[in-house]
Amino acid sequence: MKKDTSPHVSVIVPVYNVEKYIGECLDSIVKQTLKNIEIIIIIDGSEDNSEQIAEKFRKENTNIKLIKTPNRGLGAARNEGIRQAQGEYLAFIDSDDWIEKDMFNDLYELAKKYDADIVACNFIFEYENGPRDVQPDMESQLIEDKEVAIRDILLSQNMNNCAWNKIYRRSLITSSNTGFTEGRYFEDLYPMLQWVDLTNKIYLTNKIYYHYRRNQNNSITSKFSQKHLNDYIALIENVRKWLKETNRMDKLNKEFSTLVYRIYNQLLFNVFFTNNKERYKYYEQIVDYFLNKNNFNFNLILSEEQNTLLLFSILGKTNKNEAGKRTSFLILYFFTYFLKKFR
Repeated sequence: MKKDTSPHVSVIVPVYNVEKYIGECLDSIVKQTLKNIEIIIIIDGSEDNSEQIAEKFRKENTNIKLIKTPNRGLGAARNEGIRQAQGEYLAFIDSDDWIEKDMFNDLYELAKKYDADIVACNFIFEYENGPRDVQPDMESQLIEDKEVAIRDILLSQNMNNCAWNKIYRRSLITSSNTGFTEGRYFEDLYPMLQWVDLTNKIYLTNKIYYHYRRNQNNSITSKFSQKHLNDYIALIENVRKWLKETNRMDKLNKEFSTLVYRIYNQLLFNVFFTNNKERYKYYEQIVDYFLNKNNFNFNLILSEEQNTLLLFSILGKTNKNEAGKRTSFLILYFFTYFLKKFR
């Protein structure tokens, strides 16, 4: 019988202008204790020295494949990696992050032990000028009910909706005919729902293997644009459509309302912490979409969410006309001004 020589895990790393971090990221991958892996680096039209750094790693490691594409964004780069991958499982690592040396060995062993389609691990948010933030919600468990995982994804709990802290059975993704959303921000959640819907078993481990870098200078709040708002709205509409098509909207109405409410709060936070001078234009669009069209039911939102950012919730009730919008906008503007000044 011919021995299967395909890699256990194909690691897909999209690269765009990360010369400061790409060396640490790739070093953590090539030093994995699981040796039967392939590393697929997608140079996504990068304009700095990232490609030269990646090329150096390729020359020193025979299991690295380097692919150059025009700049098409994270989703398209990941999809190109999926097309090139040969591994039994797939992993997606962001090129400014790094991982523990046992990550793929341990996740692959768990996948084989439980015959799991997806294995997810816990992670840490790493701030360059601040504390490390360990995610508290992850509990080690075997999930054999996909509805539990779908609920977790909508609420970003336990399973969560991140692509990068997991390994996925490659056949699961290729048979779904669903890749990452291309040309948009927030590309993880929507395909994750569709992949999970095809699973039989998912295993979660609360062990920390992934380090997610949060660079405050390059955060979404410093570069918020019309595209961010449009892409969030597109995400909501895609999820709403999928829940209706799969006959889940009635039983997951509370989770969906909570997801939309969180996005509403996040958008308000982004708008008021951005330096973009068009704050009010964005604020008006947010109010019109989320409140005037009743895109979430406040009474259905999880109780712990109702107590979060209470000021935003109260102000949401006053945004019924132009005068109310202007008043709420000014209150929030000064509120965040003092937060930024004294935090």
